[in-house]
Amino acid sequence: MKIKNLTLFSLLIFIILGLKSCSSDSDNNEDQETVITVSTSDFSIAIDENPENGELIGTVEGTTNQGGITFVIIEQEPEGALSVDAISGELTVNDPNLFDYETQAEITAIIKVANGAVFENSNIVITLNNVNEENVFIGDVFFLTQQEVDNFGANHYTSITGYLSIGTFSPTPNTSINDLSPLASLTAIGGNLTISSNEALTNLEGLNNLSAISGGIRIIDNENLISINVFNNVNSISGELFITMNDNLLNLDGLNNITTIGNSLLIQDNMSIININGLNSLTTIGEKISITYNDLLLNIDGLSNVEYVGVGPGGSIQINNNLSLESINGLQNITAVNGGVSIGGNSSLINLHGVENITYIGGILSIWNNALITSINELNGISAIGDSFYISENPALLNFDGLQNLTFIENDLIIQQNEELTNLDGLINLNTVSYLKVTLNGSLVDFCGLNNLVISENINTYQIGGNAYNPSQQDILDGNCSI
Repeated sequence: MKIKNLTLFSLLIFIILGLKSCSSDSDNNEDQETVITVSTSDFSIAIDENPENGELIGTVEGTTNQGGITFVIIEQEPEGALSVDAISGELTVNDPNLFDYETQAEITAIIKVANGAVFENSNIVITLNNVNEENVFIGDVFFLTQQEVDNFGANHYTSITGYLSIGTFSPTPNTSINDLSPLASLTAIGGNLTISSNEALTNLEGLNNLSAISGGIRIIDNENLISINVFNNVNSISGELFITMNDNLLNLDGLNNITTIGNSLLIQDNMSIININGLNSLTTIGEKISITYNDLLLNIDGLSNVEYVGVGPGGSIQINNNLSLESINGLQNITAVNGGVSIGGNSSLINLHGVENITYIGGILSIWNNALITSINELNGISAIGDSFYISENPALLNFDGLQNLTFIENDLIIQQNEELTNLDGLINLNTVSYLKVTLNGSLVDFCGLNNLVISENINTYQIGGNAYNPSQQDILDGNCSI
């Protein structure tokens, strides 16, 4: 009987222990189920600019292991651009005006995905696609104040049918314009772009999206302008390119993709420019090249790809009064100039390397006041000059060697005030000139290079005087051409 009771007691103890174990397991499971988790992921998308107000952009993902979640924007740039549905996570456009590629190409936000105090953040990146928007201003635009720039920019015009003038033509700059960023939506100008006399303007940021300029570009007398690096989308201009009197402009970077200038190139009175390498894509200049009074300019290598200058008598080259200019090698690919060539007042220019390939000059060739040039051998490709040839005030020039191929000058040949010039042998093949003037060359004693010209009688006026020797035409015919 005792054994039976003992067995029943043991069975009872086993059941009680088993029930306690089950109860403990159940309690542990309940503790684990109370740990709430939330998960989400970052969201990125590319959409076209200018969406509709309330337009659905996408849905932010969010899950939790218990209960529900909420979505809240805790940060966004620009502020107010986006909205998110607190329950569904649907992301929508809140302010369509902020979805403008020209002013902000990317919109970002941080969305808090939460279940009570438990949350994860989703990083939002929306990239805007640039859409070709036709918003055209009809007519010309002229700005004198920053407020006028700001007001025009608020309309987000993409093109102007006429010209755009920024600043004044007054010799005393008086505009308040210092920021062109409101013009960022502009892509095309139907006439000239003129930026003139803006003393507060240091750069042209805001014109970066310009790709078509039907007229010319004129950047004139902007005292504190340092950079013009905004024209990288412009490939050609039908008018002129004038860069003048910008005292602090350092270089022409930003013009690197322009291949054609329909009219003239003028680089003048820019006191800080040391090179013009920003023009290195230029191949064609419709009228003339004029590079003058740039005191620190060292070379014109930026023109080394130019092959064609001028379509008429106006097509000319002027490289004058650049005090530091040492080289004109940038002219090396030019073979003919329909207008004239003037190289003068360049007190540091050592030689004329760069003009060797020019075979014809239709206008006036003028080599003057270049203090260090000792020879003109680089002109040996020229056989004819369509107008006149002036060579004067070159104090180190020794002779005319290099002109042996020159046979014809339509009008005048004037040689004066070349102090070290001793002979004219380089003119031995010249047989036609209308007016000959050789004066005030203090060392000139040998005129035998004029023999063929005098004998041919293709000369209308002969004027010789003030030289070390001054023979008449008859002296030359008699063989008395030198002393």
